[in-house]
Amino acid sequence: MNRGYVVLGGLLGLSLLVNAVCIVRLNRPEAPPAARPSVAKGGEEARQDPSVPKATEAPATTPTGAPSETPPAKAPAKPGTGPSFVNDPKVREVLDAQDLFGAYWKDLDRVFKARDRLDDASYIKTILAATGDYLELNDAQRAQFADAAQTAVQALATARKEYEDGRKALPPKGDKNDAAARAAYDEQRNALDARYDQRFADVVTNLKTPLEPGRARHAEFIAHMDKWLKNLAKTAQ
Repeated sequence: MNRGYVVLGGLLGLSLLVNAVCIVRLNRPEAPPAARPSVAKGGEEARQDPSVPKATEAPATTPTGAPSETPPAKAPAKPGTGPSFVNDPKVREVLDAQDLFGAYWKDLDRVFKARDRLDDASYIKTILAATGDYLELNDAQRAQFADAAQTAVQALATARKEYEDGRKALPPKGDKNDAAARAAYDEQRNALDARYDQRFADVVTNLKTPLEPGRARHAEFIAHMDKWLKNLAKTAQ
């Protein structure tokens, strides 16, 4: 009899324990469903899913990260250009002197055209200063060249005045039917022109004295000295 009570009590205790465990599990909050892994564009899963568009392939880049480009083909150099065109330093010096003279003369020509609005002193001073710069004269050479230029201007002004006076003294030219009169006029006119041309040549020669024809810049200037001197001496005419 007592043994039956013991078994019955054990079964009741086991039933209570099972009920307690079930109650605890029912009251525990459910864990949220695990999130599905996202699929990046261009990833392995995206390539497997036809509904996901494929990522655009990036352009090939250079090691620096910039898109690689094929450099355009260079045009062939024109004959007569480039650093290998002139290897002789003497030839290069002459060509450089010509280029520099062109720039110098272009600026000087503006002064020539403005001579009517400039006084003689400013006009001559400006021309001599610009010329001294082009010729790369030192202070002593500038002074010597300026003196020679002033002397040349005065000599040319004198020669020009004598030439104009000589033209006024020419005999009448006569008409085309008077051969003797035309011959006399032409002879004296030609002699007058030749005398003036010789005076001018002498003035130019004297002006060359302070210069060095062996220097490229000086040689280039001497080649145009007659035109330079005519423009310089216009104020004295």
